Parts: sequence; structure tokens; C-alpha cells
Amino acid sequence: MPFMDWRLVTFTMALPEASKAADGYTKLIARQAMAGKMPESIRMGRRKVGFNSPMPEWLNGPLSGWTTSLLDGKVAAFSDIVDEARLHREVRRLNASKSWNWESVGRIWPYLNMKWAMAKVS
Repeated sequence: MPFMDWRLVTFTMALPEASKAADGYTKLIARQAMAGKMPESIRMGRRKVGFNSPMPEWLNGPLSGWTTSLLDGKVAAFSDIVDEARLHREVRRLNASKSWNWESVGRIWPYLNMKWAMAKVS
């Protein structure tokens, strides 16, 4: 996801609001940066086109082992608030059948992300 580099996020979060949006336009700094580099109709268009990360594909492929390793690690505070046995069973089932989809990502990714973050600070 091109706009999720931590340096870019840190920079843009520090900008004043007037640099981010005005006159019904969002992403002003990106629009200004692209002046003369892309057609004006695209640069100043108001049609928002989003895109998703390939999370189901990643979890069915290269991140499958990562989820197992993450869940095998012990984080006491996480165990206090999450039914880890149930989470393990569901992740093992999804990994074994390679059946991660957007619904399962939406349900389970927040727990994986929370455990990863908690493990980094403990």
C-alpha cells in the first residue's frame, strides 16, 4: 500500500489540516506533488478509487507460517483478554484449508495484529 510507509504517514500527520484537504478536495499534498506529472482530469478528479491489500492471499500463502509462529509465542496480557485456544483452532483451520477470505481476515486479523503489537512491547 503506497501511502502506508511510516515516514510518509508521520510526515503527513504533522501537516496542518489546510495542507490535507480544502475546497472539497482531499490528499492535497499528493495532488500538488503530481502537478505536471499526470493529466489534470485525473490529478484533480473527485472520484475516489480504493484498493485492498491482498491479505487473504498473503494469509493463505507467505504469512501462514507467521500466524502459527505468532500464536505459538506467549504474551501473558494477551492470554488474559483473548480465548487463545479458540483463536489457535480457527487460525489452524484456515491455514490448513487455505480458506482465508475477507470475512475471516476481518474477524481474526485484529487479534493477530494486537498480539503482534503486544509481543513487541512486552
